[in-house]
Amino acid sequence: MKNIISFRLRHFILLSLVLSLFCQCKEEDSSFDYTPPFTYEPKDSSEFNNSRYQTNIKIHKEDAIAISPYLLGVNNDWSVISSDNFSKFTSSLSQINAQNLRFPGGWESEFYDWKTNTTPEWDKIPEENGATIEQVLASNPKSLSIVVPTVKAMNATLNTEAWDAGIKYCTEMAKDAIDLTGPSNIMTVEIGNEWWLQYAGGKNRTKKLENYAHIAKEIAIFIRAEYPDAEFKLLVNGDFVYPKEFAKINEVFADQLDLIDGSALHPYAGYNPPSNSPNHHIDMLVELIQGCRDNLGKDYVHLSEWAPSKDYNNHKMYAEGANLLVEQVYEFGRSGADVGAFWPPLNTSIVGLGLFNPAFNIIYPTGQLFGDLAENFKGQSLKVTDGKMGENGERMRAIASKDENELVVYVVGHLNVWSRVDMDIEGETVKSVKSHQLFMPASSETNIPQPMTILENADYALTGNTLTFYMNENRPFCIYKFVLEVE
Repeated sequence: MKNIISFRLRHFILLSLVLSLFCQCKEEDSSFDYTPPFTYEPKDSSEFNNSRYQTNIKIHKEDAIAISPYLLGVNNDWSVISSDNFSKFTSSLSQINAQNLRFPGGWESEFYDWKTNTTPEWDKIPEENGATIEQVLASNPKSLSIVVPTVKAMNATLNTEAWDAGIKYCTEMAKDAIDLTGPSNIMTVEIGNEWWLQYAGGKNRTKKLENYAHIAKEIAIFIRAEYPDAEFKLLVNGDFVYPKEFAKINEVFADQLDLIDGSALHPYAGYNPPSNSPNHHIDMLVELIQGCRDNLGKDYVHLSEWAPSKDYNNHKMYAEGANLLVEQVYEFGRSGADVGAFWPPLNTSIVGLGLFNPAFNIIYPTGQLFGDLAENFKGQSLKVTDGKMGENGERMRAIASKDENELVVYVVGHLNVWSRVDMDIEGETVKSVKSHQLFMPASSETNIPQPMTILENADYALTGNTLTFYMNENRPFCIYKFVLEVE
């Protein structure tokens, strides 16, 4: 049976340009409708022959990996999001279907006083304090992860009086954190935040690692003794680009490894990492995440900070960064990770990558795709064979997931030229296309602070189990999403 549905994209080029100029003046107007009211005429799939390049993508039924329902969480960012704005923040989180909240956030976690809701010894004390743990609990997040500090012990030398005093402070603060949150409200407890970037009294990386491993062990011993029946996961923090360092943590814990459940990693990645950081390439994510897991000897993994890094992706922003975000989420799903927390939630922290604007009335492209993935990337992630195209063999990437009889595919355009794509769904019978959307940059300037235009009915043709469509017909960095009914 041949089912053909297609719609014209080229007819709205002029209108898109007009919209892009108008959007320049509308960044703060949340009421502006970014979806243009186009009408279309069907045409046969044989007419998808005007592009210079053609490529083939294959979606495979085998090698499916379960996707955690907590993979797409968000960091709280206590020092940036004030207590007064916290309700707006949580309302925005609900709009993008956030599955986990990490509190207090990143660096502030090392200096956060849980009883006073302050960071008295931090050199970056905010003008306004962030939310209290009581506010967080009242917001009823789907799941909650907390971070307990290590910095006072990290600044001391191992097995000295100062180190003992640091351990005492850290364990007391861990108790405050768990008691105030409530053990039954916690999904994960993360010991420390980015020990390798701490000053740590001027120690080199090797000494930092040794010190951190012993600190984490002492804190873990305390927590397990204090909360023997708690069901939360207790995690050590580490640098995902150096999996061998987790073997050292395993060595320090030795026969007490069962005190902990797994690791917390910060997999910032991109396509163009500098020569001194090659492991931040997106193609390395699954291998490195699983390497950290295996070297530690504990299966649970929390990707507790991540983003489509500008530093590792030629400073791509907004719609450009959202393209990479889609691929990162797929790699995380393929890695088997259990929880995740995006950072930064606000665009002011890293301009071009934030989910929301400071007024919480604009959801930027990263937030749009994050929310769509949180709703649709579920069940099992499927193996995909990317398309190859062009003189230099550029690839056309896709990600896929299946939940019961619904198969969802996102095809990511990046900088690829206008191309015809034939996408084969192997091992399944496509009964129908339930929905299809094209996420398109709001302007030919693909790095501007505007939400992406979402076309609810864009060109495609379905012939048997093969979908045919154009990618990047009018501009680069488009993302095509299909929701298919299969059997």
